[in-house]
Amino acid sequence: MSVQNSRWKRQKTLKKVARFALALLLTAFFLAPVYWIFITALKSPEEIFAVPAVWFPEQLHFDNFTSMFSAGELKPIFNSLLVATFSTLLALAVGTLA
Repeated sequence: MSVQNSRWKRQKTLKKVARFALALLLTAFFLAPVYWIFITALKSPEEIFAVPAVWFPEQLHFDNFTSMFSAGELKPIFNSLLVATFSTLLALAVGTLA
């Protein structure tokens, strides 16, 4: 009985480790594009278009953000926010009736 109990515990532990490894792998898979977008926003133009790709910029450049806000190019962002808000409200209204 002790051997079966030990074997059962080992299998249970292996399943937990496998689940954790799979969860970690899936998390990395889905967060990698988010990291890439964030880090690309902080790169210089030379680093953005460098071949091979630069994974970690030498310096963080916030000029991309300052130029976006100072140039007044916020209308597309506002339009996207407006569409997303009304789409969400419509989905909530329809979903509430269901």
